[in-house]
Amino acid sequence: MSSECWQASLHQSLSQLHNTPSKIAIMGIGNPLYGDDGVGHYIAMKLAQQLTALDFVRVIAAGIAPESCTGQLRHFGPTLTLLIDAAGFDAPAGAIRWLNREAIDGVSASTHTLPLTLLADYIEIALNSHVRLLGIQPLQMFFGTSLSPIAEAAADEVIEFLTSALLNLRSMKPTARK
Repeated sequence: MSSECWQASLHQSLSQLHNTPSKIAIMGIGNPLYGDDGVGHYIAMKLAQQLTALDFVRVIAAGIAPESCTGQLRHFGPTLTLLIDAAGFDAPAGAIRWLNREAIDGVSASTHTLPLTLLADYIEIALNSHVRLLGIQPLQMFFGTSLSPIAEAAADEVIEFLTSALLNLRSMKPTARK
């Protein structure tokens, strides 16, 4: 999927929220000790630093146990939950893909034990939150390695786009965010 496709899909999902008092949770998933598997965690750590002023956004670096963070989600009450993870979807390394709930099954390449489909089902049913996955095709996932340059470049692209889009969303209707 081209860069423009995932960005357009994400922008469309976010723009649908601008007229309502919506909350967005971003959950970065993956193990930073296994190279590109940590891409979601890396993104969440960076976004958490950049988006602290946005009260309608909660960023969670969930690591390898995203199911252990559902209490934070429940307390926050997001309208949209964006899962970010390394995902194998038969594309070149560093490719970014926007996936709806139905397409999540079978794409995760991460080391977490709970399938993302179960996590997504729980979030949608128990928390009444729409779930989407932003997947990044990994190059390598070996213990003791860091992010590959190609995965880091893709992660930085996601961070830049999400930061800009969410700051723009705040400026569109700041009084509706509380």
